[in-house]
Amino acid sequence: MNPHEDPCLRLFIPFVAGLGLAAWLDIPLPWLRTMLIAGLALGAILSTRSFAYRFRWLFGVFLNLLLLLFGYDHFIRHDERWQKNHFSTFLPAARHWVGTVYEAPAKGQKIRIPVRIEGFRQPGSAHWLPASGNLMLFLEPGPDTEMLRYGDRLCFQAGVQVTEGPKNPHAFDYSRYLHYKNLHYQAFVQADSLQLIDSHQGWRIWEMAYESRSRLLGLLQKYFPQAQEYAVASALLVGYTQDLSDELRSAYAETGSMHALAVSGTHIGMLYTGLMFLVARLKWRGKSGRIAEAGIVLFVIWAFTLLTGATASVLRASVMFSVYMLGKAFWRQASAWNVLPASALMLLLHNPFLLFDVGFQLSYTAVAGMVFFYPRFYKMFPPMSRWLNEPLKVLLVGVSAQLGTLPLTLYYFHQFPVYFWLSGWVVVLVGAVFLWGGALLVLLDSVQAGIAEILGMLLFQMLHWMNKIIFLIQELPGAVIRNIWIPDWFLPFIYLGLGFFGATLATRKGKWLMG
Repeated sequence: MNPHEDPCLRLFIPFVAGLGLAAWLDIPLPWLRTMLIAGLALGAILSTRSFAYRFRWLFGVFLNLLLLLFGYDHFIRHDERWQKNHFSTFLPAARHWVGTVYEAPAKGQKIRIPVRIEGFRQPGSAHWLPASGNLMLFLEPGPDTEMLRYGDRLCFQAGVQVTEGPKNPHAFDYSRYLHYKNLHYQAFVQADSLQLIDSHQGWRIWEMAYESRSRLLGLLQKYFPQAQEYAVASALLVGYTQDLSDELRSAYAETGSMHALAVSGTHIGMLYTGLMFLVARLKWRGKSGRIAEAGIVLFVIWAFTLLTGATASVLRASVMFSVYMLGKAFWRQASAWNVLPASALMLLLHNPFLLFDVGFQLSYTAVAGMVFFYPRFYKMFPPMSRWLNEPLKVLLVGVSAQLGTLPLTLYYFHQFPVYFWLSGWVVVLVGAVFLWGGALLVLLDSVQAGIAEILGMLLFQMLHWMNKIIFLIQELPGAVIRNIWIPDWFLPFIYLGLGFFGATLATRKGKWLMG
């Protein structure tokens, strides 16, 4: 890793620093946009001038400051609270609302529906007035409310409240979670106060993705009739985790394999590896051949993404591998330390709040851990037979990913799964087989029902025994170290220590561990 050879990494750092500063201060700066325009104009002028060699760093400092300010402005402007005509300015008088469902509803004890507000009406008035902003609706499950879908336009009556944080400082802060989903207000709506006035008001491609996910979930219920196996199957193949029981979540979390229960970079990586194995058989040569290979792989990856409902974790992984594939196609030697920041920048430009999404953080730190630590760990072992080499690779990939995510795991979950390396063998291998087996099951269901029944039974048994093994690992003595509490300010120091450890491995000089 050389910062001079990885320009995306150098752009990424000040931009992310600006996002972090904006999240910390949370104050709009009205003059910032003018400063940015003036800074861009000045930067364009300076880039045409030559400076003495000893002053070359000044332009670098100026560019980094500009990126920091752009990150700050981008974060604040994305926050729905600062939109013009935000509905909060009309509270508490406004009671009647019109809005459109902009994400698939989440089911549980309450049905949670995110709505983009379009207008409101005050009591006693017949006129609708325009408004903007995002609102989380909570509804009781029922025949009518469970039929609501992405793109539905709703009219409802409710009192709107600010989401409040927990009374217990150690409890899960749902208001903070919603804040980084760009939701700051909520409303509890009675079924008789809600009216569906229109449908198909969203993007058609997202409607198709959500419909495809519903069909796949229905197919999985057919072949996985037991609740636990169905929940794991839907998580592994579709990325749908709402049906996971607390018992399953606890078992996979305490064995360090919770990341397997959502389609993520690991699963897209398995898909990518299999596709590259097949595409390599075509033996296309030259740059045009590489571009054709990338086109086929990207088409399949994005088709898989949309068919599984385009969940956030799948989108992250698909963007990451798309950037990597394009880099390999056009420049052949695409540095991972260019690809990771480039894909992260694309996602953060779309939604800067992703920076504080736990899944986003774990995904990128896990991949960074694998990219940095895996090759260095692997070089420590002597050559061995293939039957020993492949399990060793699986083990080292798991250890490397766990090392990259270790500080975040301790910070967010307050526990350390001791046997993560053991469960990693199970979930990675079974996950790879199930991903391809599940895709084959979907194809066979419509053309060869008899073979699909046999394959479905085999996959069911495979997940059944994987769950049993995970529960057994959970019961091993000392399986998890609990009650690890890390303050916010200490988290960067843990990563600093991890950086010293990485520098020691890279340079083989113990002075890094001495500080």
